[in-house]
Amino acid sequence: MEKPSRAIFITVELILAIFTATMAVKISTDEIPQRKVAVIVEDSGNSKWDSYVKGLKDAAKANNLHLVICNTDKGLNPEEEKELMEEQESKGVSGFILQQAQGSGGQVILDSFHEPILLNFCRLTDPPMKKTYPLIAPDNEKLGEKLGECIVEGYNGKLEGRRVGVVCAASSPKVMMQRQKGLQRVLEKAGGKIAWTLYREDDTGISDAVRSRSGVSAIAVLDTESLEEMADAAAAHDVHGAVVYGIGASIKTVYSLENESIAGLVTADLYDMGYRSVTAMAQYLSGSKKALKDQSIEIISPKKNELFSEKYQTFLATMER
Repeated sequence: MEKPSRAIFITVELILAIFTATMAVKISTDEIPQRKVAVIVEDSGNSKWDSYVKGLKDAAKANNLHLVICNTDKGLNPEEEKELMEEQESKGVSGFILQQAQGSGGQVILDSFHEPILLNFCRLTDPPMKKTYPLIAPDNEKLGEKLGECIVEGYNGKLEGRRVGVVCAASSPKVMMQRQKGLQRVLEKAGGKIAWTLYREDDTGISDAVRSRSGVSAIAVLDTESLEEMADAAAAHDVHGAVVYGIGASIKTVYSLENESIAGLVTADLYDMGYRSVTAMAQYLSGSKKALKDQSIEIISPKKNELFSEKYQTFLATMER
């Protein structure tokens, strides 16, 4: 009986040792305070950010970061962004992920903060530039080029004599300029021409202005909210017979492609942008100083007949609320 008793005793000791070690690790982990990262984008509650926010949150959970998504309205300006950053700085934030606010003085404001800053969507060059901040975003010129390719493909590669109208957001001039530059390059190469450009104001919309214009074969829309509005106008046959193509990042724009309110959709994987951004910030805060660097996000242009195929299942799932 002595040997079995000794074996049982040793087994119990091993179990207790493993349990004690496990609890020690857990207590040690629990005692490590979560680093806090603040995210600032304009109009933060807008559904167009759904997949982006999912990516941010999933990466924060995977990297044990405390994520603060600041509450903002449309038309965020540099001074408002500064106030939000100062507020989060006073609360012990470790880093910032930002959509750089449009307006003068933005670069100087960013230079006044000591925490690491990572930009999303677009990098605005506003001299004097003390330093360049890393950017994780889709290439806006390539988004425009891809939209142009969709339009050219829709006319079997021949745009000679065809005129295209452009609709874009007034609130993001640099992003819109970059996208239109890529679009124009492709259209002109195929023989097409941009006939007019209309800028959508947040408080007035764009449908009435488009209704007053005619003489275009297609309308190229460069942002999500304008595309949602133009898709509704096209569904109501209120665009003088023009075919609508656009850049969009909401589930509504996907459904507009499915129901043929629009003929082509170009989008970017905003979930991936959010996930990569938080992951890079977490790695930087853990000591990997080269983690914060420019990264380009994948551009996607799904066809209607493959929209809900296995190829795009994961991508579409991130866009759902």
